[in-house]
Amino acid sequence: MSALVRHRVSLFGTDASAIVNCLHILARSLDARTVMKSGPEIVKAGLRSFFESAADDIEKMVENLKLGKVSKGNQQVKGVSQNINYTTIALLPVLTSLFDHVAQHQFGDDVMLDDLQMSCYRIMCSIYSLGTVKNPHVERQRPALGECLAHLAAAMPTPRERAILGLPNEVHELCPDIPELDALLKEIGDLAESGARYTEMPHVVEITLPMLCNYLPRWWERGLENFPEMECQICTDRLAVFSQPIVSRAKPEMLKSHFIPTMEKLKKRTSKVVAEEDHLRMEGKSEGDEEDGTIRDEFAVLCRDLYALYPLLIRYVDNNRARWLTCPDPDAEELFRMVGEVFIFWSKSHNFKREEQNFVVMNEINNMSFLTADSKSKMSMVS
Repeated sequence: MSALVRHRVSLFGTDASAIVNCLHILARSLDARTVMKSGPEIVKAGLRSFFESAADDIEKMVENLKLGKVSKGNQQVKGVSQNINYTTIALLPVLTSLFDHVAQHQFGDDVMLDDLQMSCYRIMCSIYSLGTVKNPHVERQRPALGECLAHLAAAMPTPRERAILGLPNEVHELCPDIPELDALLKEIGDLAESGARYTEMPHVVEITLPMLCNYLPRWWERGLENFPEMECQICTDRLAVFSQPIVSRAKPEMLKSHFIPTMEKLKKRTSKVVAEEDHLRMEGKSEGDEEDGTIRDEFAVLCRDLYALYPLLIRYVDNNRARWLTCPDPDAEELFRMVGEVFIFWSKSHNFKREEQNFVVMNEINNMSFLTADSKSKMSMVS
C-alpha cells in the first residue's frame, strides 16, 4: 500500500486522507521486532525498502527546496510537485506514527540495525536539514517535521559512544548540517537567556528542542550520568509536549532557580492583564471595542504560556511531592501560593476563562492527560 501511495498519491484525490489513515493503523499494528527477528525474508526486505525509499524521498525534498524548485504558485515541475505532496501528505505523518510505535514498544534495538539503521540516520539528517531551511513551505510544515524527528530520536538505538547525536563515524559525512551536541545545547541555552521570540529562531523550538528532549533521556536510562542535561525557560505550548521526557531529571534546585522565577513572571503578567480588564469594565467599554480585543489577545498569549508551564509543573511536583510532605520546603509553598493566585484570577475573569476554553478546544487538549501522565495529549503551536 505504501508503494502504491508513493507512486500514485495524486490518484486518490479527496480519499488520500483515508488511505493515509489506513497506513497509520498498519504502522501502529506492526510487530517490527518479530518481523526482523523471525519474519520471512520478503517481509524484511519490504520493510528495509520502505525506509530506504523514505530516506530517498525526503532527501529529494530537501534538494528541491534548496534549489528553489518549490514555489508558491502552480508552476512546479510535475515530479517536484508529486514529491512534495507525497512527502507532506503521507510520508511524514506515517513515519511519525511508525517511529512513535517503535519507541513506545522499544523495538529500536532489534529493528533499526544495519541498512535499516542507515536509512533512519539519513531520514534524521534530512529532516533536521529541512527544518532549518527558510522557505514558506517549511514554515507550515516545521511542527510536523519536529514531531517526526522527536519520535525518531526516541526510537533510535542508543550508541555506545558519544558523537554527533550518537551517529556512528560512517554517517558523519552524510550529516554536515547537524552540529555537535554541545553546540545544539548551547543554541537552546542562548535562546532561553536572550528572551528571543519564537519567530526569530523557530527551528530551535520546533526541531532542535523536541529532538534533544527525546534523545537525551535514552542516555540517562543507560546510566550515563555525566551526559549533559538541559535547563530551559522557553515558554511555548509545544514545549509542554516534547519536554516531558526530561522533566523526571529536573533537580530539586531547579525549583528555586527556574520554576519559581518563571511562575512569578506569569503571575505578574496575569495580575496586570486582569487589572487592565477591570479598568476597562469600570469605564464601561463594550466587547466590540478595540481595547477589549487587545485584552483578549493578551489573555490568549497568557493561556498559551500557562499551558506550556503547568504540564511540566504537574510532573515536577508529582516527582517531588513525597519529599516535600516529609520535609516541608518554603520554596514549594511559595510556588503553590503563586499557582493558587493565578487560579483565583482565572476564576474571576470572564475573558480569561473564555480564552482558556478557546485554547483548549482549538488545540484539542485533554486536561486530564496532564494528571494521568498521558503522553498522547494533542497540543499544537499557536501562530
